[in-house]
Amino acid sequence: PAMKPHFRMRILTRTTLLSWGVAVVAIATFAFVLVPLQRRMLLEGLESKARVMAASIQDVTSGALVSEDYSTVVDHCMEILRSESAVSHIAIVRNDGFALIYTHEGWRNDTLTEAWLPKTREPGWELAKGTGTPNTVFAYRHPLDYSAIEWGWIHVGLSLDSYHRNLKEMRLRTTQAGLACAALGLLGSILYARRLVRPLLVLRDSVQRLAGGDLSSRADVSSGDEVEHLADSFNRMASSLQSSHQELQDAHSFTTSIFSSMNDALLVGVFKGLGDVAD
Repeated sequence: PAMKPHFRMRILTRTTLLSWGVAVVAIATFAFVLVPLQRRMLLEGLESKARVMAASIQDVTSGALVSEDYSTVVDHCMEILRSESAVSHIAIVRNDGFALIYTHEGWRNDTLTEAWLPKTREPGWELAKGTGTPNTVFAYRHPLDYSAIEWGWIHVGLSLDSYHRNLKEMRLRTTQAGLACAALGLLGSILYARRLVRPLLVLRDSVQRLAGGDLSSRADVSSGDEVEHLADSFNRMASSLQSSHQELQDAHSFTTSIFSSMNDALLVGVFKGLGDVAD
């Protein structure tokens, strides 16, 4: 009986899904690693921008610390706010809590809490509420030192609008690229499955013909792998069966010929004996 027609579909489908599943898992793993990396790169960009601003503010502030004439500091910080809309606030805080705070609404002096005076004098950042705004900002802090004296801290707050916008765009592009790669992976999996399964189907068809009585059936497979070795073994087996079948046929013909000759001789003897009796 012929093999069921859905056999081909089942082999191709299972092989395709297996190879495509591996590709999808690889793409998903890459995206899982890439998205946090993109987020970190954007935050590092904000940190670099805030660090440059803090360094320029420290250069201007250093001279004003001794004379306590902060007019140049005010002008410089307000110029930064006018030229950089992403800056939400700037705060220069002395160790006694006295602070100069700059926002887009203007500047003021105030006394801030210890939260603005970290105990570890290392630059750092966090996502926190900004000064004068209810929104979360990129809050960068930088120690303010002059002549080996720890005067206080410089705080720069950057808006996260561009960060969220760029992160959303990166995630969208990553998703689009992942879907495109998955589609290409599916196409490649189908082509790979067809190429992988084709020798098996050739061997299957040859086995079917042999089982149907066609002893001349041979499997023409040149895949260069185990399937080709299996096909060679099948071809040798089919050749042996064909040779054995031919030998049986020859023996049967020879035996039939002998019996036919014996029957003819017997009949001749019988008829001759009958002739002698009649005489």
